[in-house]
Amino acid sequence: MPSPYRALFAAPGSKGFSAAGFVGRMPLSMMGIGVVTMISQLSGRYGLAGALSATMALSAAAIGPQVSRLVDRHGQRRVLLPATLL
Repeated sequence: MPSPYRALFAAPGSKGFSAAGFVGRMPLSMMGIGVVTMISQLSGRYGLAGALSATMALSAAAIGPQVSRLVDRHGQRRVLLPATLL
């Protein structure tokens, strides 16, 4: 039985797009634990570290859909550089 992903990757440019997304999202999974580890080591305050990590997660959840909407409307090239800098 052929893989259902074969149809997804048949479109031109889809493999490169998927590979870039995979590499680009890799650090996101470690962001929360990295913030907790760094802040707790520097200040010794686990509450502050957890609060900062939660703030980052909630901010990403609130802002992510807005950035995605802008990308859909204006294109990646025009939106992602300013969004990254912000």
